[in-house]
Amino acid sequence: MKRPHRVRQLGALIALCASSVVVGCAVAAPPPSSTSSLSGSTSRSSQPSGPQVDALEPFSNAHIAHLPAPVPAKEITAGEAASGISMPWKFLGFVDGNKVVTVAYVGGDGDCTTPAGFYVHQDGNDVTVEAVSREAAGRTACADSLSMGRAVLQLPISIGGAGRLVHAATDPAWSSPNYFR
Repeated sequence: MKRPHRVRQLGALIALCASSVVVGCAVAAPPPSSTSSLSGSTSRSSQPSGPQVDALEPFSNAHIAHLPAPVPAKEITAGEAASGISMPWKFLGFVDGNKVVTVAYVGGDGDCTTPAGFYVHQDGNDVTVEAVSREAAGRTACADSLSMGRAVLQLPISIGGAGRLVHAATDPAWSSPNYFR
């Protein structure tokens, strides 16, 4: 796994400042060992948080409402996903039946970490979605900002009943619950 940039370690604090697609703010650096995970833990892990089944409860807040309209997701391959950073996302709702969904996602900082696309794969009755970003090579200074977006994803099977929507494991440096508060 790639070593996270310092700005990603500040992700929880940066997210509190976000109110649009890209917003800048100044934050104080926390101790290196304190970050939050999607489950609310405050311990730092070198492994991504595990996959989680989505409750299919549409998420909404003021930050999401101000994001640009959803765009069709760029689909990427398993290899492209493996070489990227798994980012957090939220289910916003179904678009057309239960095979097309809209999600809000964290894309990065808009400078050193930028969105690459979505890896969607089926395993039995589970459809796992991974929002993937990339780090810019050779960057040592990164903006204190948060880039978020909305995307429409075509799923291989209908969700609901036996079909479950699953969040891929999220990179620990980007797994703060504060991104979607």
